[in-house]
This record gives sequence, structure tokens and C-alpha cells, in this order.
Amino acid sequence: LNFCRKWGHDFAKRVSGEMPKQPYIPRMTHDDADRVKGIDPASRTKGAAAAGATAGNVKAAVTNAKQPGSVRPKPEAKANLLPYKATVAPARTFEKKFTAGEISRRRFVQAGTYGGIALISGAVAAFFFPGGFQVGFTRNGPYFSIGSKNVLFEPPTRFKIGTVDEYMVGKVDTRWQTKYRIWVVREPSKLYVGLLLCTHLGCTPNWKEADQKFKCPCHGSGYYVDGVNFEGPAPRPMEHCDVSIDPSDGQVVVDKGRTYRKENGEWTQGGPQGDAYIAL
Repeated sequence: LNFCRKWGHDFAKRVSGEMPKQPYIPRMTHDDADRVKGIDPASRTKGAAAAGATAGNVKAAVTNAKQPGSVRPKPEAKANLLPYKATVAPARTFEKKFTAGEISRRRFVQAGTYGGIALISGAVAAFFFPGGFQVGFTRNGPYFSIGSKNVLFEPPTRFKIGTVDEYMVGKVDTRWQTKYRIWVVREPSKLYVGLLLCTHLGCTPNWKEADQKFKCPCHGSGYYVDGVNFEGPAPRPMEHCDVSIDPSDGQVVVDKGRTYRKENGEWTQGGPQGDAYIAL
């Protein structure tokens, strides 16, 4: 490459006239070479004639050499004219040795590929075995199990919220809003539990003590203390949960799996044992 670049550079100089053309030097003949060496060219002819070499002999020798059966003599082995022994240079390698903190592009791609395969494998395993794996040792030996009893955590729909005396009359109690998504109201004659589930898109309305209403933070639906809607896009009132008294300890038992709707006239179903409300 460097030779081609130099040749093109010199050629451009010659064309532009910056570099003079090299003078033509004719080839040197054998006679000229003999004269340079101080040998008389005629002596070669005389020596050949003295040895009996004529034009006819030379032509016959050339003809015999071209025949198929003729074998040319092997040249004598020449002495090694090199002053040193030739050696083969080792192949050059271009792999860079990286220090700490450096990484090649190939290694980076490899690491990313392996990481992606591991991530996909874990996702596939989690899909087929959502409960995970359990490995351990007991007195009877090692054990291995796949999955768990509760794959998806769902809060219980039936739970206790304490006794009736723990709630103040005429006050909206939202202590269970975060855990169970309910509110509790105790009136002089009854106690009922409402489900904090907006009937518009299922958001959780918040109780506004100053305004004495439930207000949905998403789209502005408003509800009264008992859960009846009066503003916003909510199409109907919120539902009341089934309530009852546990005779063993006297606590209020709430069942969110069974609800009552006002538009169906179900809020009136209640009594001392419960249903839509507990009569006091």
C-alpha cells in the first residue's frame, strides 16, 4: 500500500513537471560486462573454439535436449549463501488485553445475550411455576417442592372488625379503609358497613369530614354518608356489606363477598342478627 501510494505520488509529480524523468539506461550486454570486469570478450570465443565447441555442436546438443528420452543433468547443490539461518516469524495476534474497567464490544454483546437468555428463562419458569421452588432439609432428609399454596395473594372477604361499642354514634369510621376498603357507620338504632368502591370506575372515594361526604379523587363523584351518589359520573350508590355478630366473642363480622344494593331495595334487610345492618 505504501509502495502504491509513493508510486502514485511520483507519477503525479512527473506529469506535472515537478520531477524530471529518469534518463534511459540501456541494458548491459555480456561483452560490456566482460569489459567492465577487465576480461577480453574475444577470449571467451577463443576458449570455446579451443574446447571444440562449434555452432553445429551447440545446435545438436540443443536438439538432443528437447527429445523426450533425454535427461537434463541435475545442477550441483549450491552452498548456502545466506550469512544467517532463516526463521519464521510467529503469527501476529490482534486480540487486545483489557484491563479492569474495560470491555470489548464482542464481550459486551456476549454478556448481554447471556443475560437476556437468563431473564427470559426466569420469566418462563415463573409463568409455569408461579409458586416458585422450595428446597430444604428435614429430619427425614432433603425435600423439593414446586409452587406454594397461595399463588395469588387476595385479602379475605370475611373478617372481624371489633365490637359495636368500639364505634362512636353518628361518626363515620374509616380505620379499615386501607386494609379492607370499607367504612363503618353507627347510628342510634343500627350499625352498617359500606364498601368503598366507586360505582363509576371502581376507585376508592375518600371521606371529607368538613364537607360530610365521600369524594372520588379520580372523576369527582360524590356520595352522602350512607353511600348514596349525588354528584359526578357515578351511576348508582355504593353497596353495603353483609354484617353479623359472632356469638362466641360478640365481634362484628363483615362479609364483603355478599353485598346489598339500595336500588334493589336491599338496604332494608336487617335485624339483631345482621344482614344489611345490625339492629341495636
